[in-house]
Amino acid sequence: MERVRLYREHKYLTTVLFDACTEFGKADLRNQAEQVGLMDKITGVRSLLESHGNYEETRIHTRLAARGSEAHRLADGEHERDLKALDSILEKIKHCGDSLSHAHQVYLEFRKFVAEVLLHLDYEETVMLPKLQELYSDDELRLIDKESYEQMDAGQMIDMLQVLFPSLNADDKEFFIDELHHAAPGFLKRNDSTQDS
Repeated sequence: MERVRLYREHKYLTTVLFDACTEFGKADLRNQAEQVGLMDKITGVRSLLESHGNYEETRIHTRLAARGSEAHRLADGEHERDLKALDSILEKIKHCGDSLSHAHQVYLEFRKFVAEVLLHLDYEETVMLPKLQELYSDDELRLIDKESYEQMDAGQMIDMLQVLFPSLNADDKEFFIDELHHAAPGFLKRNDSTQDS
């Protein structure tokens, strides 16, 4: 039987990182508008990674620690490292001026950053997830996201699905729909008063 597989949202994170790397590669940092646009995009990546890291540390890493596992320790340090790296990259973008060689060096630094984040995501999925599956039942693993879903209203759930779904395959989409249905059973039911006569 297939076990509950967390971290499916990593596909969305990967899409965001690749998109930002592509935009960085195309940007002419001598152009003020392009520089500002790129900084906005990277600031968005930073915000996403910060909230994602906080979620993992409070919802997932604490559960590993509660059962005596140290598997999350490396990932904790990497979350902080990633935020500091992005702060440094943002500062360097501001000071590129007219130097194409400096801009290219900062691009290479960002591309390396993306590679390091991908390795981090891989660690979570290939080391931490199997440890979670070893220590917790599927029902217990479902509780991790259920706590968040129960705090969301229908509009927030729809927004989440619209953001995630373009990066997901059919199995992942079905998983999220099923999880939302179990967390908020009324979410997927049509109200009889809204049905056409």
